[in-house]
Amino acid sequence: MVNKKIPKGYIIGISIIVVVFILYISLVYMPVKNQTAKIKSELANQEKELQNVKSKVKRLTELREEAELLQVEFDLINRSIPDKPDVPGVVSLLEKFGEESGIEISKITFDVSSSGKKGEETSTPIKGDKCSVSINGRFRQITAFTKKIKDSPRLMTIESVKFAPTEDIGEDLKADLKLVFFHYSEKTSKTQRQGGKS
Repeated sequence: MVNKKIPKGYIIGISIIVVVFILYISLVYMPVKNQTAKIKSELANQEKELQNVKSKVKRLTELREEAELLQVEFDLINRSIPDKPDVPGVVSLLEKFGEESGIEISKITFDVSSSGKKGEETSTPIKGDKCSVSINGRFRQITAFTKKIKDSPRLMTIESVKFAPTEDIGEDLKADLKLVFFHYSEKTSKTQRQGGKS
């Protein structure tokens, strides 16, 4: 058997290479690997935060659109309630509805004091005043008239309707309607009308 001795220079060279490799692994490779894992974790957290921000922005956009729709609805309602009773405006509107429905309005009477006596405080910013309307027409025409009141750009409600035959024999009926038309009270501020507090 041949016994070959490895020269000492080789052993020292291999030992130096192993030590350098171990130093490289512990001083360079492992810190870089740990740093890479840390960066990946931070990127994952930032991605989660970005998704969270995106969902909040989406919800904010939805809320903004919803607020705009609500503002449009509020403006429509606010326009249907004037600042004052505006009796001439109510008369003009009722006459227009009567003409469009083909009925004859025989009498309109107002009780503007019905929403509160002078000096009496009201708990709501909106007041309702009453009026009575006597009309003559066919049932279909009276129904069309009441529908126009219901769909009016001015906020009005029909409190009651009483029918009676006319003195003339025919299809015409006489109807007495009691209406309530709404307006803001004098003490309601513009801020309250816009949905805020005064």
